[in-house]
Amino acid sequence: MKRITDQKIPLSISSRGELASILGIREDDLAGIITQVPNLYREIKLDKKDGSIRTINAPLDGLKRLQRKILDNYLSRIILPPC
Repeated sequence: MKRITDQKIPLSISSRGELASILGIREDDLAGIITQVPNLYREIKLDKKDGSIRTINAPLDGLKRLQRKILDNYLSRIILPPC
């Protein structure tokens, strides 16, 4: 299997199958991840200096790796116009 960085990444992704191919995972696995997204985060509560609580919903490791793969190999290649 080719590494994701060896592939030409399209400017748009038109299907779940195409995204799965780009990510190097099976389409069924991607479908499973999509349906399980609400369960793939853990809630972390942190105390703020003012005494209130900050709630963070952090992705579990498997989802975090997938998100990192999307960022590193797809989103980071997009050139944004200057502000």
